[in-house]
Amino acid sequence: LPLVLAGPPNSPLVAGQTVSLTTALQLPLVLPSHHLGIRPVINDAAARMQTKLNLSFEADSSRLIGELVASGMGYTMLPACYLTKEMTREVTREVAQEAAEGRLQTWPIAKPSLALDIFLASRKNSKISGRQFSEVEVAIADLALGILSAAEH
Repeated sequence: LPLVLAGPPNSPLVAGQTVSLTTALQLPLVLPSHHLGIRPVINDAAARMQTKLNLSFEADSSRLIGELVASGMGYTMLPACYLTKEMTREVTREVAQEAAEGRLQTWPIAKPSLALDIFLASRKNSKISGRQFSEVEVAIADLALGILSAAEH
């Protein structure tokens, strides 16, 4: 899942332009803690770029992160699909609502881009049949195509 930079509506960053990863990592950031899947992606990117994160606040609530960013406390990096209400679980709908109401704006991250990889695994002798596993694979592929199509428009 591609990550985007999200910030307050009064940000000095130019709307509609991409933001370099170096620039994004130097901004004051509001991020989830280390044990959530997005954070290791961001930490690894900072290590590769030999940049220290400018961490303003850590929160494990999507709602709180969205509210802090909308209030001008900093920026966050999150999967673009978190900003599409149709593609999100209830817990991240608040972030999507913030974006839809103009309380957040987003910028694609480039040079290099960031993405959260998702894997599907099962044990060899699992009770899940090949057919069930196949159906899950198809559902994930359909979801991924929907996300990528939405990101292109």
